[in-house]
Amino acid sequence: MNNIIKRYQVKHPLLRKYIKFLWQLSIENTAFNHSIIPQRNINLRFNLNDTSHYALINNEKFLLEDVYFWGLQDRYMNARIKISGKLDIFGICFFP
Repeated sequence: MNNIIKRYQVKHPLLRKYIKFLWQLSIENTAFNHSIIPQRNINLRFNLNDTSHYALINNEKFLLEDVYFWGLQDRYMNARIKISGKLDIFGICFFP
């Protein structure tokens, strides 16, 4: 299976004002432990399977809902996304 992020263009002219692109990531078995860095966009993410997603913020673990977003960030914080198992995410990347 190919583990690259697929990006999709937004075709509707009204949505193009607000949405940069749509994306999807699927991996059969992973140990995903990704640092969250400041971004200039907002991401809305949909967990499309039963694998739990966790946020580790300042060494405290939080279970994320199946739909969650990261807002604009203006500073670095000790935060990570942690997922173990099958990964299937659909995301929407908005303009700031």
